[in-house]
Amino acid sequence: MTIFISGGDLGAFTVGNAQVGDNPIVLAPGVARSSDGDLVVVTESLADADAQIVLAGLAVAGADGIEATGSDGSDTYTLTASGSIFAGSDGIVTAEGGNLVTVAGSIEAGEQGIDLNGSGQNQVTVSGSISADDDGLQLHGNSNRVTVSGAIVSAFANGVDIDGSGSLVDISGSVTSLASGLSVSGEGTLIRVSGDIVSYLDRGISVSGDNSQIAVTGTLEARTDGIGVKGDGHDIRVDGSVSGFNNGLALTGEETTITIGTTGVVRGGDAGGLTSAVTFQNVIASIDGGASTLVNHGSIISDTVSAVTNTAVAVWDFSGQAQVFTNTGDVQGDVLLQGGNDTMTNAGTIVGNISLGTGNDVFTSIGTGVVTGKIDGGAGFDTFRGGDLADTFFGGDQADNMRGGGGSDEIFGEAGNDLIIGDADGVADLYDGGEGIDNVSYVTTVAGINANLGLNFAFGSDIGVDRLENIENLTGGRGDDSLIGAASTQRLDGGAGNDVIDGGTGNNTLLGGDGNDTIRGFAGFDRIEGGAGNDRLTGDFNADTFVFTNGFGKDTITDFDEFNNSEKIDLAGVTEIIDFADLAANHLTQVGTSAVIIDGADTITILNVQIADLDASDFVF
Repeated sequence: MTIFISGGDLGAFTVGNAQVGDNPIVLAPGVARSSDGDLVVVTESLADADAQIVLAGLAVAGADGIEATGSDGSDTYTLTASGSIFAGSDGIVTAEGGNLVTVAGSIEAGEQGIDLNGSGQNQVTVSGSISADDDGLQLHGNSNRVTVSGAIVSAFANGVDIDGSGSLVDISGSVTSLASGLSVSGEGTLIRVSGDIVSYLDRGISVSGDNSQIAVTGTLEARTDGIGVKGDGHDIRVDGSVSGFNNGLALTGEETTITIGTTGVVRGGDAGGLTSAVTFQNVIASIDGGASTLVNHGSIISDTVSAVTNTAVAVWDFSGQAQVFTNTGDVQGDVLLQGGNDTMTNAGTIVGNISLGTGNDVFTSIGTGVVTGKIDGGAGFDTFRGGDLADTFFGGDQADNMRGGGGSDEIFGEAGNDLIIGDADGVADLYDGGEGIDNVSYVTTVAGINANLGLNFAFGSDIGVDRLENIENLTGGRGDDSLIGAASTQRLDGGAGNDVIDGGTGNNTLLGGDGNDTIRGFAGFDRIEGGAGNDRLTGDFNADTFVFTNGFGKDTITDFDEFNNSEKIDLAGVTEIIDFADLAANHLTQVGTSAVIIDGADTITILNVQIADLDASDFVF
């Protein structure tokens, strides 16, 4: 049997053990009011029966519309499309969990619209509307289920406030609040937003706890952060729009994954100060924590110049820990990963600068990925790989490994002993080693190059015309190269091919590599090694050392000075020649005016030298 509550000024209507069972309590169409207190008070406590209350009319209460603080929970409250609650305090308030609440009508409350306390496991469906001065919907305990396809408005607090773990929140309607649109304190929450959330003074979504999943296909707009997350192991996906007057996303914790889909937009700014589209704050807090990951296929936009950096910041990591950032979309603003061993891959567009901070960082540009500003590795042993277009790299401190790829690149090694790989891209590049002993290597080239470190250039059909500044070491490619050193040059390496190498005025190490090479030391105390092939070696002024290893080929030394005790022939790498006695007895012969060293099929012809003038001091074994 159905129990109808007629209209009028009822005072409090009590639903106790006598009124429950299979009988729903129905507030019939019309107006029922309790001017001074609660309208419906639920006190049932039967183990095998629960209260069922249906509001099909208008309920007006000076205090709570439905007050169930004396009930044992697991009750059902339904507002039909014609049902409404106007309450001076809470619209619906319970002490225990396990309740089923359906709002197809409307609730207007002076305090909370719905306040469900207890152990949780409540199910709340709002297809109508809730308007409250305090929280629109507040739930305590674990495993709550909330579905909002209607509208929730909080004038001064949170739209939806959940204190507990394991909840599911699905918002396809709208939530508007002064504080956070959705606030969750607890672990393992699943949040889906396909509707709209607007917060006028706080966050769109605020989560404190671990292992939550957030999926946004709708729209979030907030005065502070669009989404603010504290805790570890979160998974956030944005296929809609998230914007914050401060930050689009603000994260505190570790091992969080953020994915912005192709239709996703994250926007931050307009507040000044510490503002960005995506902010990591102490992302990895524990000493053994894992890196957080940001993947952008959509758009990350910073609307405002930060008062701290004087630039628009799109992604900002305060943590000093390792981050992984992959971009195939569009980023408007700087990317600041301020510490840790960061890994960044860009196949999209970044309009701004990238700063990787301290740590051993890796930056890779793929295909037509472009960064309009500079990429700065900061301190650490960094690795840079450019794509098809022009890049600007700054290595910072320590030894960096940098390769520009296609396009007219500008690479600055700065401090440290850097390796710059010159690409066979056919266009002009700038390679500046900065401080330290820096090496430009053209190992990727097939056609020969011509390089002069004294005149600061290298050119060839493979590379175009490159500018070389502050380069101490130079390596050729697989073609027939011409390498000329300068006073500061330390090492020239021809690589494969029939190379011509001139050391310049410094003390150089000159390596021919494979092929039939011609090497000349010029001034200085040079170390000259022809490598494989039939090489012609000239030391020139000052004392030089000619170095040979197994399989050296048929080489010629043009100007060995047997009377200069500092001039040496180094045979330590030739295993068949043990010492000078072995050399003289088994490997040394006079051919005309030249002394010849024989090691199987390999020979060293020392022009214009008599065997009688050679002794052990001329060799290194």
